[in-house]
Amino acid sequence: MSVVVGVAFACLTGSSARLFLPTLSQPLNREFSARGTMLNQIMRPHFRCLLLFAFLCISTFSSAFPQEEKEESGKDKTLSWFATGPTKADFRAQNSDLALTMNGMHNEITFWQDRGFDGGLLDGLHLLSLSFQGEGTDSSGNDHVVEYRNLSFAYSLGYDLRLGLAHLQPYAAFGLGMDYHNATHTSASGKITPYEEKSEWGYQFYYGLNLILEVSGKLWLGYAINYFTDSLKIQYHDIKATITPRQSQTLMLVWNWERLHIETIDPNAAFFGF
Repeated sequence: MSVVVGVAFACLTGSSARLFLPTLSQPLNREFSARGTMLNQIMRPHFRCLLLFAFLCISTFSSAFPQEEKEESGKDKTLSWFATGPTKADFRAQNSDLALTMNGMHNEITFWQDRGFDGGLLDGLHLLSLSFQGEGTDSSGNDHVVEYRNLSFAYSLGYDLRLGLAHLQPYAAFGLGMDYHNATHTSASGKITPYEEKSEWGYQFYYGLNLILEVSGKLWLGYAINYFTDSLKIQYHDIKATITPRQSQTLMLVWNWERLHIETIDPNAAFFGF
């Protein structure tokens, strides 16, 4: 929240200075106006993204705790989980024969997933982290090391199909966050050229299938397979390339926020047959 407030303050600096400091000299007013115009030009392309990012942060903290239980006929059941597992991505250069398979990790925190009392539609809010690294040599003998990371808040929709103590959940999700990438180029003669990390707004469309097992009252286990559909274009040295995450498989440690119902004991019931 402090980031959003700071950005809003920076964007309003130019116009606010002219309103509240009327006694300043004309050159100083022009300087404030120029700075405000420059900041507005920088922040305007990402303003909507910042607003959406702030909304997701607020939603995260307001929804991370279990909701009050509703009536038995329509109450929600809420899950949270941590998931981790291997993932792969393809790196393909557009102007050379360089092609890499990048190995990486998929880490995910699900703040909440709400589903109907007896299965049905579900939705959830997730923090998704993808990281990849690949290394290879092109036909000219140049060595390339490429790293790519994505950190996103994601919102998912799906369906919960309950099969006894198992839950089968097909879903689709959209994530908005930041992409980070860097590369190191080593020529055939041995000259090493590192390229600094670049960051930019990015998004992820992905879908998949969760299989969750109720192994105990509160602590459940699960497995997920996820497929990614988006690509990132990068450029370094004389290479123009595309990075495409393919799929991941994760193990899930799930916490069930639902209250466990304990059957009451009838004080008038007979015990041990007496």
